[in-house]
Order: sequence, then structure tokens, then C-alpha cells
Amino acid sequence: MRKYALLIGNGLNRAIDNQAWEEILKNIADKYNVKRNKSHKNMPLEFERISLASMDSGYIKSEIEIKKDIIELLPQIEDLSLHKQYTNLPISDIMTCNYDYHLEKALDSQFDEKEAEMKNAERTNSLFRKKYVKNKRVWHIHGELNKPSSICLGYNHYCAYLSRIREYLTYTMPSVSKSRLKQFAMGELSQEEKEASWPMLFFSHDIFVVGFDMSFLETDIWWLLTYRKHFWLKHRDNKCNKIYYFYNGDGEKIDEEKRCLLESVGVEIKEVIPEKNEESEKKWKDFYAKVHLEIQKIVAG
Repeated sequence: MRKYALLIGNGLNRAIDNQAWEEILKNIADKYNVKRNKSHKNMPLEFERISLASMDSGYIKSEIEIKKDIIELLPQIEDLSLHKQYTNLPISDIMTCNYDYHLEKALDSQFDEKEAEMKNAERTNSLFRKKYVKNKRVWHIHGELNKPSSICLGYNHYCAYLSRIREYLTYTMPSVSKSRLKQFAMGELSQEEKEASWPMLFFSHDIFVVGFDMSFLETDIWWLLTYRKHFWLKHRDNKCNKIYYFYNGDGEKIDEEKRCLLESVGVEIKEVIPEKNEESEKKWKDFYAKVHLEIQKIVAG
């Protein structure tokens, strides 16, 4: 029986409140009197630039202060109808790179982010950072609002985090003389062990990528996809999981370089074309509604 998981990016939020990360960082730069960068092509490095300049000038003592400022600037979304479409799918594991709790609130309108039980001792990493809501797991793979130190933004954090992910999956444990992935390939992991961390889901579950643009700056995700492909090439006898990437085919086509790289690491690309509409918000809402239907069909078999 196939197991499924969602990977939800900032697209769902932006379909409702179209505030871009560029604007948030511009506001932070202004607050700490850091000269604006007009290009903003590399967001992790732009965060590092602002953070380092702010510390160098004495405005702040550590980057955690900027992360707390960013939390204050993130939009609060009241209309969660779009989020509910996805949380209502018969899928138990929902991964998100978003720091907010909109998915939890879509599952449970009474969800209290301040009182929610967090059985997670991680301070900066987020391999096991999940919330249990209505028999589902919401994984905050890049950190969460209630733990500013966990918010993954700059290169320093991304690279340290990736190192931890790689160690977790590939480290040879002395007790069994095998890595977790080796045990997985040999069928020696229990279902609970397969679902103990979100990186393992990239090997054990079929994943639907929604509202996540697969930027090449997402080093942890690209490394996982690449390593996963190497893994399945070594274990061709095993049943390989599937990863689906949905993109909006209205107007601009998917970047050819991105398409080639996604295909090379075994990602199935799904083009979805929304109804023509002059209003960007309505067009994107229609796109996500159609993606939801596509996922329903796949899960139903």
C-alpha cells in the first residue's frame, strides 16, 4: 500500500496575501539602515548580507533579532479555505517550508500555537519538528514561528542543516553497522522508524509538491532529490516512491534548466492550467483547486 505526503510551499499563502519575501527583507534592511539590494536574486545570501551589516554596525548583536522581526512582518491569513482543501486530503503527513501555523489552523480552528505540545528538543534544526493535529502530522521543515532560532533563512543555517540531514540518513550506526537508508533498503525499518523524520519521507512516501517553486537556493531539498536518485539506482530491485511537482502552466513555461534537472532526479512534472482570469488571486486559487483535484485522483488510484 502506497503512503503519501504533501510538501507545501508559500504559494498557498501568496494566493491569498501576495506579500513577497523581497518586500519583507526590504523592510528589514530599512529598519537597520542597510542599503537595499535591488536584485534580490539570492534570498539566503541577501539575508546574510542584511544580518552581517546590521551586526557590523552595532544595530543588533545576533541574527536572531532579525528573525524575530521577520516573524512580526509575516502576514496573518484569516481565509484558510484554500489550505483546508489540502489538509482535508486523505494524507497523514504534511510537510511545509512555511513558519506559520495556517495548516494547523485549517485542520483545527481551535488550534493554539502557543499551547501546542511540541515533543521536540531541536533548537536550530528541524528534522523532527512536527505538530500532531487531528491525527495528522504537520512538519515544519524550515522552522516555526514559536522557535525563532529554528527559522532557516541564511546560507550559514542552510548548510549546517543540510549537514545534519545527510548525517542522519547516511551515518553508519555502530549498533547495527548500517545507516538508516541501508536498513530501509533491506526492509529492516518499522513504519514508525520510516516516519520518524521528514527526510525519510522522501524515500518512503509518494510526495506531492504544491506551491513550492523548487528554487535552486533550496539546497536541502535538491540534495535530498539528488541523493534519493542515487539511492534508487543502487537499489533497483526495490519499489521506488514517486515525487510529483505541480506548476502553473498559464503563460510562462517552466524554466528549461529546472525541468531538465527535475526530470534527471526522477521528479514527475505536472502542468496544470487554471481558468483565464485577469485577477491574479482568482487565477492562482483556481490553479490550486485544480491541483487538489489532480492529487485526489492519484490518491484514489
